[in-house]
Amino acid sequence: MDVIYEKIKPNRKIEIPKEIMERLHLKVGEEIALSVTNRKLLIKPARSVIDEVVGTAKLEDAKLIDKIIEDTEFRE
Repeated sequence: MDVIYEKIKPNRKIEIPKEIMERLHLKVGEEIALSVTNRKLLIKPARSVIDEVVGTAKLEDAKLIDKIIEDTEFRE
């Protein structure tokens, strides 16, 4: 994908172009996580740990699921 340029609008707002929303699988109203690394703004979906592991562990793997939840920054 080529670089897309946007201007910062009044009240510090930026618009995320449709093609970037689609690449990130984001929907209007969905929460995102913003972080800064080396003067770069990183935007990613703010999905929970549960969303990330859904379908990767069988329900009978209760110990594994508990460990995943305990070992993450799930608690806020």
